[in-house]
Amino acid sequence: MTIEQKLIDIFTKNNIEYHDFDRKSGDRSFGGKSILFKDKTDFRIFTIRADLEVDNKKVRKILGSKKLRFATHEELQELCGVVSGALPPIIRDLYPYDHFLDKSLLDNEWIAFNLGVLDKPVKIKMKDYLKLVDPTICEFAKE
Repeated sequence: MTIEQKLIDIFTKNNIEYHDFDRKSGDRSFGGKSILFKDKTDFRIFTIRADLEVDNKKVRKILGSKKLRFATHEELQELCGVVSGALPPIIRDLYPYDHFLDKSLLDNEWIAFNLGVLDKPVKIKMKDYLKLVDPTICEFAKE
């Protein structure tokens, strides 16, 4: 089963409405982008607003790690079954990695993200999204 189908099943099972998202709308502030990082011990997923950048120093501090790197394209494909830019922010039912959510996303009514492929963006209400995840909420956006 594809990541896209797994996510649709998760939405259906939890009675969550999802809507196609038109990227051409221009507002990236409610988009959520997920990044797979590797520290000394394991992979971790960080989700941040699409219009913000991750501050690697803050991420290292959160993890208590001196070494940190982005996952390679090959690791993303092998471990998560997606290409770069398509990692969805719904982690709990899909991946065995710790999930960290930047608190900037919590101000939004909606969150938009890819369904594991770059050409299938959707949006769901933030209150519904929070029912599907159990991330560590923290701040790691560049100021």
